[in-house]
Amino acid sequence: MASPNTLSYRPRAPRFNLQMSIRYRQPNGEWSEGSTENMSRSGVLFRARQPVPENTPIELRVRMPWELTGARTAEVFCKGRVVRVVLP
Repeated sequence: MASPNTLSYRPRAPRFNLQMSIRYRQPNGEWSEGSTENMSRSGVLFRARQPVPENTPIELRVRMPWELTGARTAEVFCKGRVVRVVLP
């Protein structure tokens, strides 16, 4: 791990404990159900029914609660890749 004195050091983005239902898939695959554990501006920790291998491209759909958005139906669509897998 880099120390705060090196040029490559970047503090971790703050994480927010948000438990919400999500849908996820590999691009153009079938949607599966999951649930978030926490989120930050740089990532989402979520639980999936089946393990998704590291470095797999992934798409997420998260229906945001109206308490956060002020809208009755607000859905966020995200693209990224799996960077870590923790088996139960």
